[in-house]
Amino acid sequence: MAAILKKRVYLEIAEWLARDRGIAATLEGTIEHETPKAVLIGGVWIPRSAIRHMEVLEVVHVDAGPQLRLRGGQLLWSCPFERNYIARDIPSGRWDAEAKAWRYPASPAVAAEIIEAAGLTEADVQPEVWQLAEQYWTAHEMRQLDPTQLPAFASRTEPWRHQKTGFWFTYHLPAVGLFMDMGSGKTKVVVDIIVNRNHRRVLVVCPKSALYDVWERQVPAHSAAPVHLAILDAPSTAKKVAQAKQAIADAGDRPVILVTNYESVWRDPLGDWLLEAGLDLVVLDESHRIKSPGSKVSLYCQKLGRAVPYRLCLTGTPAHNSPLDIYAQYRFLDPGIFGTNFARFKERYAVLGGYTGKEVVSFKNLDDLQRRMYMIAYRVRTEDVIDLPPEIDEERRFDLSKDAGELYERLFEEFVVDVKGGMVTADNALTRLLRLQQITSGFLPAQDPDDPLAPATTVRVDTGKEELLEDVLTDIPPHEPVVVFYRFDHDARVIEAVCRHIGRPFYEVSGKRKQILEWKQEQVGEGRPAGVVAVQVRAGEAGIDLSRACYCIYYSLGFSLGDYHQSRRRVNRPGQTRSVRYYHLIANGTVDERVYRLLKNKQSVVQALIDEIRGERK
Repeated sequence: MAAILKKRVYLEIAEWLARDRGIAATLEGTIEHETPKAVLIGGVWIPRSAIRHMEVLEVVHVDAGPQLRLRGGQLLWSCPFERNYIARDIPSGRWDAEAKAWRYPASPAVAAEIIEAAGLTEADVQPEVWQLAEQYWTAHEMRQLDPTQLPAFASRTEPWRHQKTGFWFTYHLPAVGLFMDMGSGKTKVVVDIIVNRNHRRVLVVCPKSALYDVWERQVPAHSAAPVHLAILDAPSTAKKVAQAKQAIADAGDRPVILVTNYESVWRDPLGDWLLEAGLDLVVLDESHRIKSPGSKVSLYCQKLGRAVPYRLCLTGTPAHNSPLDIYAQYRFLDPGIFGTNFARFKERYAVLGGYTGKEVVSFKNLDDLQRRMYMIAYRVRTEDVIDLPPEIDEERRFDLSKDAGELYERLFEEFVVDVKGGMVTADNALTRLLRLQQITSGFLPAQDPDDPLAPATTVRVDTGKEELLEDVLTDIPPHEPVVVFYRFDHDARVIEAVCRHIGRPFYEVSGKRKQILEWKQEQVGEGRPAGVVAVQVRAGEAGIDLSRACYCIYYSLGFSLGDYHQSRRRVNRPGQTRSVRYYHLIANGTVDERVYRLLKNKQSVVQALIDEIRGERK
């Protein structure tokens, strides 16, 4: 406990003050607090201008208790007046008149910041608060160590160096931003944390495109212990609650991981149920999805963050469009870092002007913003990682709509019957396969039966792949150029429409347009994102250099193994300095799956597909 010096004094005060305050004109007691303009004695503030005479009788030692203490989940700092400037500079601080102390959300980062900024010793701080700060110091010590010096932990797969550092940094803190670029393995870090920190009920919130192709696939791949994973994919939030309850019942003694999407998590009854579900960890995957502070999902995540003891944000682009994007993510993670008042946050870090003086025209204090961000964040940029593989392949899947699925199944069954009847060979199968692939891309050519000589028109039958493309492009950093390979002319128009909708410049390389130079020479920055170049698969093998991008999406695949590998080499070729991520958009249960698998296995697609169908049980 700390002892402080206090003055016991004798006071004579002005008659008007004594009359107004209803106190005696002479007082004797210990000064509890003083400023250059007033003193506090007996619970009454007395202006120095009203003091006619003051005599110091003695200087006494008063047991003040710890300056920094915990109360009701808040940190209270009884800050000496001369250090008020420190207290005010911490964004989440508020003066508590009743407690006569500054009040902050309790977290390791805030406890450590106050101790370090004020130069407090262990004697000045409640033991529980000191232990809180030690969590922060331990995490940062781990980040400074060589990964080879860090202890091992239970994992099914061997971690890369940066994953090991990220794990131990995260392990010691209740809230962390894992700001790791796409493809750098942040999902594995989370799975290892869940297993090694013994979390029992976990909620993962992610984009729709990551429900199956990231979490359902990667959790069992990395988990060193049995866990029960449940994808909440029912058609209504009420049914998702039922799924979640069943998953908890089925899990038994195993940890349970519930996975849902941003569009559903905040909607009742699911949203209300999750707040009361006893979750001990919430993970926001691609957390920049909550960057708008006033959106319903962002406000809900703020409430969710207050309801659980551990929280993680995963994204490669925390400041997706501007530095202000981090506010809502930190409001979820640790409101002690930037506070919970967006207007004050903007005032601290943005320069306002323009129309009505409320538009953000530039930013300021960005060094301070970066420092505060990385109090609880771990950053990985793929260009700085030495052990990433040169190529990373990922699948993103979707289901065809009911009508499109029925159309596809009807045409596919006809194809199967003809194959098994010997009516289809590799030479005449191509037209039939193209028709199936066109449906998975969302359209079908239609001929006017009354005018067989008229050109065929395009009928839209599905939007699943278009929506999936927008989902994937939304999460790729805006400053990163992107290559999208496609097969059909209609695909190019869909890609162009998606780019227009999300505000990305669009370029095309096909038999009709050659905009490769425009894409390579575009100016990026000052609010202008990098462009998307849509490349027809056959055009992509014709010697063009696409190594400006390290993100590549296959919207639709050709059947030529040679074309496929040539298109990949257009991106990952001499001059490419980073790992390349290839995303394949696949309609579940369709020819998309078969074609991609055969290309991966380096097989001749058409003949191998026919042989597969012939060999399948009738």
